[in-house]
Amino acid sequence: MMDIFKKNKLLIISVIVLALLNIATLITIWFSPRERKPHFPDHHQPQQRIIRNLLINELHLSDIQMHAFEKSGDIHFHNSRAILDKIHKNKTDMFDELFKDIPDTTKISGYLKEIGTDQSELEKLTFDHFLELKKLCNQEQKIKFKSLLKDMLMAIEPSRQLPEPPLPPPISQPPGE
Repeated sequence: MMDIFKKNKLLIISVIVLALLNIATLITIWFSPRERKPHFPDHHQPQQRIIRNLLINELHLSDIQMHAFEKSGDIHFHNSRAILDKIHKNKTDMFDELFKDIPDTTKISGYLKEIGTDQSELEKLTFDHFLELKKLCNQEQKIKFKSLLKDMLMAIEPSRQLPEPPLPPPISQPPGE
């Protein structure tokens, strides 16, 4: 009889200890500070590295040109990252507003205006970065650079990115009309 009480007492103590550990774990998870960054990989950095390597190889940049281009690219990436973070924050705030009971369209318009301004600034940074590369190039490299930029622009043309939607079926008219 004594063994049953000892076994049950041991079982009850074990269950209580496990329950307390579970509660402590949940409290730690709920109240620990979390990073608010999205959990997606940064797709821009590998793409920029690919473009940078393509330009360096295709233009046959000298070591001096390559060093100057990479330095310009690092500055461009740093400045672009800050703008992309601002755009992401405005988009997040805008979509948070979307799910309110009564979305404030004035706020949404403000977010859209800021996103447009930031996107314009990002395009200007990219233009300036490529202008710096053009300044580094000799005449032969400039011709090749122009051709490469045209190819890159064609590759990112929106009509090449999205498939053409299917045409809707023809509207049939009822007989007798």
